[in-house]
Amino acid sequence: LEIVGKNFSCVFCMKLPERPVTTPCGHNFCLKCFEKWVNSGKRTCGKCRGPIPSKMASQPRINAALVAVIRMARTAKNASAGGSGNPVHYIRNEARPDKAFTTDRAKKAGKANASSGQIFVTIAPDHFGPIPAENDPKRRLGVLVGETWEDRLECRQWGAHFPHVAGIAGQSEHGAQSVALSGGYIDDEDHGEWFLYTGSGGRDLSGNKRTNKEQSSDQKFDKMNAALRLSCKKGYPVRVVRSHKEKRSSYAPETGVRYDGVYRIEKCWRKIGVQVILNPVQRVHVAALYLVQLNGR
Repeated sequence: LEIVGKNFSCVFCMKLPERPVTTPCGHNFCLKCFEKWVNSGKRTCGKCRGPIPSKMASQPRINAALVAVIRMARTAKNASAGGSGNPVHYIRNEARPDKAFTTDRAKKAGKANASSGQIFVTIAPDHFGPIPAENDPKRRLGVLVGETWEDRLECRQWGAHFPHVAGIAGQSEHGAQSVALSGGYIDDEDHGEWFLYTGSGGRDLSGNKRTNKEQSSDQKFDKMNAALRLSCKKGYPVRVVRSHKEKRSSYAPETGVRYDGVYRIEKCWRKIGVQVILNPVQRVHVAALYLVQLNGR
């Protein structure tokens, strides 16, 4: 770990980078340090003064290879120091099978405890917008509008929407990269080229209530909802996938999951949820978002 820190430390804070960004000159930064640097108007490397491309300054990419190196170095240090008794189970992406799989440690059969198969695209988890051909080393096509997959785990392998359960992919401080329309909220309205999407939260999911559909408290613009609001403010593109589980929409696929291109969040606000019509006592607010398709992409 000491050797890794000496060779890959952040130019500014001198620590192992958190969400590392690597400039073309080969120097590394924490994402926060890098954004602070470029937001102050700097367009050169903080160490060698090499130029930083404008595209990188506006949309920095996480160095996934360096993330893996740092993770392995930390794991090795814990092992050599005796560490905890809990083993770390890690399978390199290239060693994963083409399909989702279960291990000997799975508690349930089928895909309830399945692990993801190999990720076929080279985008970072926080990549915004379409997935181009250069990030598709397997087919050299990119992810095309209208592509379908058997389920969310297979959809994850192609990067269209990484979470295989959650409907929102994003980070509160960075923005939302994608959403899944899968019938999670009664307030959702799907009109094809535009739709109203409900944020997350406000449900009691404690104990065995993991599928509780009743809103018991207000949704707030924090966590994943904060990511959606940031993408709205910044105008970031949001990838959209539709699932056959959305039974109320005529635009949902009959089976599986379909990638329907890139949308933009035009507006976000809070409103009284539709649930109040069914139960007047439950006057809870939900986060509402209005998304519009970008040029049919």
